Amino acid sequence: DCMFAGYMPDINHSVPAANAQFTADAVWWLDEFDLDGLRVDAVKHVEEVPTRNLSAEVKETFERSGLVSYFLMGETAMGWSDCADPCNDENYGTIAKYVGPQGLSGQFDFVLYHGVSYRTFAHGDTGMLHADYWLKHGLSKWPAGAIMTPYIGSHDTSRFASMADYRGQDPAHDRDVDRDKPERHRV
Repeated sequence: DCMFAGYMPDINHSVPAANAQFTADAVWWLDEFDLDGLRVDAVKHVEEVPTRNLSAEVKETFERSGLVSYFLMGETAMGWSDCADPCNDENYGTIAKYVGPQGLSGQFDFVLYHGVSYRTFAHGDTGMLHADYWLKHGLSKWPAGAIMTPYIGSHDTSRFASMADYRGQDPAHDRDVDRDKPERHRV
């Protein structure tokens, strides 16, 4: 059973043949369509071994010569707390534990997203010093060589344009109206 939706199949990575097929399929997609990398979804919801196996197979299949490098970007959704160190260390640590030479190249920077994208840019609650702090702070928390991806929204979040439009500038624009939109439109 898939934890996200009952109609979606879930891969049982503890079955070696299932994990091997998952990895083989990913390598096929990279090769068949000449892709530069893959987005690995919901990384924290699977055991670490499948991600490590995928990384090892990509390195073995494509990167042995050292002439090419594939980008394996993970999505490990985490939150953010508006407080001083070390209160976000769990968020940073969970995301970072999947990044490195035997893992992913990088991940979506969820801490930066929650700290900055809507607070600074959409809602205007904080200024550019806040954005600068969280960007620099995050850079000090990620593993050496990590390629972290900043973003302002995704299919899992309210759309940035909606957040910027509904920023509470008057009674007709309640800043929280956008929070309901993704859930209402999911199938």
